[in-house]
Amino acid sequence: MNLLPRGPSGDPFPAFSAPQRVRFEERARLLSRLDWPDCARELARVVEALTAELEELEDAPSLIVAEDLLDRIGRARRSLLKDRFSPLSATQAPLAGEWLCYWPGRSLSTGEAEIASRGFFDIRARPPIGLWIEAIGRRRGRSSAAHELSIICWVPPEAVRDARAGREACAAGSSSLAFVSEISDVLNEQMRALREDAGSD
Repeated sequence: MNLLPRGPSGDPFPAFSAPQRVRFEERARLLSRLDWPDCARELARVVEALTAELEELEDAPSLIVAEDLLDRIGRARRSLLKDRFSPLSATQAPLAGEWLCYWPGRSLSTGEAEIASRGFFDIRARPPIGLWIEAIGRRRGRSSAAHELSIICWVPPEAVRDARAGREACAAGSSSLAFVSEISDVLNEQMRALREDAGSD
């Protein structure tokens, strides 16, 4: 198993680029229409075919692998949800919930996060695959050319309490989970602005 170094990175996670912002907002709006947890469980079955890609990402995290995987997850979501729901109404809060970062390859696979979150996370402390939205990266240290990868995931409002419990259980071990608000002020502000913009549509 590939365990990335723990502890703070030399550089903070940057804000989304323009393409990332567009992609993130599109995926987030679609995800907000999930009937949690029933539809999410069905989506999990749809993406089970991506096991090999998930293993590759865990063993050797890379932005290229992550982006390809996220594209495939996105296609599965669109296919599953396209005929199920009416368009979002102006009164809906399409970006409600929380945003969580998951670091592939860091989990010790001891199951604490899975137990504490009542199954929201799996044994590797992974959030449900169908809730993955965007990949972000930063340098591991100011003097290092190596980069670390994190996956931003959506946490539905109904699952926030369980996700927080799982994140706390994971904090003392692998540090494979963190809320966006904990790791990047600039990214958190950008995502908060996206939520406010969506709520005012």
